[in-house]
Amino acid sequence: MTLDTFLLLRYEWILGLLIFFLLVAKLRDWDSKPRQFLVIINSLLVLNFIVGFIPLDKGTAFFDFFRTTHLIDFEKNILNMGVLLISVGSSRWIADQNTEGNFTFLCLAA
Repeated sequence: MTLDTFLLLRYEWILGLLIFFLLVAKLRDWDSKPRQFLVIINSLLVLNFIVGFIPLDKGTAFFDFFRTTHLIDFEKNILNMGVLLISVGSSRWIADQNTEGNFTFLCLAA
């Protein structure tokens, strides 16, 4: 895989890293302080949303099984904004229920 392929798959890599971070955080019990954990998660989701605005050329990978265009990047960025808004909008409820890791993992995995 070349650097161009990694850049084409930036949304997938970032979401994979976010889910991996959530799993490690849950195993290490970092989510025992809900407010701080939510701030970290929301900050990572904002970073994911901002990275979506970096312009890249269209391209393909894996023998044309993966394609990306500017329209597909725009659609993925809208979906990332939706996940961010759900996470920010439900932060108070998540902190009160003490289920922040589970909720965020389900949001990202869906």
